[in-house]
Amino acid sequence: MSISSFEIRKKSFFLFRQYGFRARIYKSFIYMLFTRRRWLVVIIFLPYIALKKILSVFKYIQTKLFGGASTDRSKKVFTKDEGHFLEEENKFFEKNYEAVFAETSYRLKYFILHIPKTAGTAISKHILGNFGNSHHPLNVIEIKTGKKIPKDAVCITVVRDPIDRFISAYNHLISISPCPEEFGENINDYVQNPKYLTNTLSTHTHFSHQIMYISPLGLKVKVKEIIPYDRISEVFPDLPKLNTTASKRRYKEGIMTMYKKEDLSVESIKILKEWYKDDIWLYEKLKSFDAPKVQIN
Repeated sequence: MSISSFEIRKKSFFLFRQYGFRARIYKSFIYMLFTRRRWLVVIIFLPYIALKKILSVFKYIQTKLFGGASTDRSKKVFTKDEGHFLEEENKFFEKNYEAVFAETSYRLKYFILHIPKTAGTAISKHILGNFGNSHHPLNVIEIKTGKKIPKDAVCITVVRDPIDRFISAYNHLISISPCPEEFGENINDYVQNPKYLTNTLSTHTHFSHQIMYISPLGLKVKVKEIIPYDRISEVFPDLPKLNTTASKRRYKEGIMTMYKKEDLSVESIKILKEWYKDDIWLYEKLKSFDAPKVQIN
């Protein structure tokens, strides 16, 4: 029982037609890098990358001079007593923290690709004792650490029903965002309003296609086994159930609405099925094997 890595890579590569201007830039970068137009990379992209670095330095200096926590080094946490969001410095969110956590993976030869809202945090803490490799593809972990993943390493990920995952991500994001209005008036408004579809659904980490995590840009698939979300307990029978997300806490306290599948309109489901059609293909393929683990060859 296995899935062809070529099929996954092909679908991942052509997904870029949905990913807007920034993705087309990166796609052009990859194309020129692997053709005879490498000189264009030097002329066009190196100044672009340098400018981004300069802007990030200015942003860091501004943060230090005028106070406040930079968004890439802090975690927004909802507190019951305060009743609002606080910026909490967190050692796990230091620059390149994935490389630090990855050391455990290299030592144990156990890599977990954490696709957002697929129980990645629970599995990583249970197996590795930390947050694992964050939400980065394993290809990126190799780049960050400068080390190849050992051929005999265990490399797994979990794939979830795309519609269920979208709802879970939406509930999570509106519960922690200081500007929940950026996610529309409600879940159907967010899905059906074109400005959200193009601005956040196509770029936000939590809404990105699962197949793009497994094979970013159509690159080589590093994951060796995929676990369907509803079969996790069969693979990890001792996995503790984590039910402490901010959205669940706020729902229990009556502060926010917890959306479910039945809250999606027929039109919203139609849009999401079209948007995530490649993820749906992968999930249905996994279900057809009727097994707790599926190999990738």
